[in-house]
Amino acid sequence: MTFLLALEPPFKPGLTLSMARSSISFTLISAPDGQTEEDLLDSWITDILTKSPEILAQIRLQEGGLIEIYVLGTGIEEWRHVLDSIEKIGISFSVLNLASGSSVAISDIDLTGNQGHRLTIHTGRLDWSTDFYSTEMVDFQGDPRDVRSNDDLVSIIRFMSVLAEATGKRAILVPETMFPEETSPYLAVVPATTR
Repeated sequence: MTFLLALEPPFKPGLTLSMARSSISFTLISAPDGQTEEDLLDSWITDILTKSPEILAQIRLQEGGLIEIYVLGTGIEEWRHVLDSIEKIGISFSVLNLASGSSVAISDIDLTGNQGHRLTIHTGRLDWSTDFYSTEMVDFQGDPRDVRSNDDLVSIIRFMSVLAEATGKRAILVPETMFPEETSPYLAVVPATTR
């Protein structure tokens, strides 16, 4: 079974969260007084994940390898939207020039050739890195051993939501694979509008 969480106006209209083997769904109409929509989303996701503990167990107990977030079917334009979103939203990140070992600005990343850069996103306890292997997919790798709690999963879902909204495409969380399009995801986030 697939789990769908549909968030309707005023918060992220149409955002859908899919999780394996669950069948609960909620719709958010408006945030109660005194609570921000982001707080409400966090508490909902935490509540849902509490009811679906197998997601956390699957990630924690996978045999070797990393976990990866992919957005498939992208190009340079989607990568630029991702980089712009990371800067605008204020996500903590660092960019390393792999040849010199020095830190550089996000604007120094060349998306048209041999990248030579590593972008690392810091979300709570987790770090997500990409070496810009391909413009045809947005890809970030993380360590499943760092996913210890529902709070960690909330931070993953929030980052996946940024990627999905920036690209207008589905973001998936999968075990490390050379074939993400053929791998059953742990989680998927689908944006309100697709490009």
